Amino acid sequence: MTENEMPDTITVSASANEEIEATSADIAVTMRGSSFISGNAALTKAREVAALVAALKEIGITEANIELRGVHAEVSTGALGNKSSSAVYSLRVVKTPLDKVADAVGAITSQKTAELGGIAWQFGDKHAANLRVLETALTRAKAKAELAARTLGVQIVGVRTLTETFSDDRPVLMQAPAPRGGAEMARLRAVSSEELGLEVTHRETVSASVTVHFRVGGVAAG
Repeated sequence: MTENEMPDTITVSASANEEIEATSADIAVTMRGSSFISGNAALTKAREVAALVAALKEIGITEANIELRGVHAEVSTGALGNKSSSAVYSLRVVKTPLDKVADAVGAITSQKTAELGGIAWQFGDKHAANLRVLETALTRAKAKAELAARTLGVQIVGVRTLTETFSDDRPVLMQAPAPRGGAEMARLRAVSSEELGLEVTHRETVSASVTVHFRVGGVAAG
């Protein structure tokens, strides 16, 4: 139904936004190993992966927060025709507390065969934030409609249609550089956010926009 097909209507739009802070982070890691071991057994039996798990445990990140996402074999042929094989493990360190992100990156980059992928920020109960900004946007739309109706000398008698949209400005994955000064600086010690080269907190703006067609009729009292 178009606006021309909705007589006696006041149409208003409003929006609201709220900044929310990340509660944890997921860190992607790729690691090359000398042996191919599938499943969660790789966390303890693949030598290179087990070394990373041990380094993360030293800073308070448990094995329960380390996930093996995949593993594949690679075969290479040397100049003399000799073949060698290795395994490439894809790992993710999940639900890393914000105060441990820098230390986790230091532990990861201290491993010779590990390559840091990126950081995906996690934001807790985002649904609740969406509801809060929606309520604010609707309140603003209602106030605008009431002002328009009062000024025009009519009464709001109902709502014909309501359209709502949500958006946020969060990047899905943030590339995380190695600490300045190289992996040796990071070897099994705390790494500052300055050395890390990125902020270890992240915020996103959650937004809601509404368009409301209010039904009006009669003459306002008073």
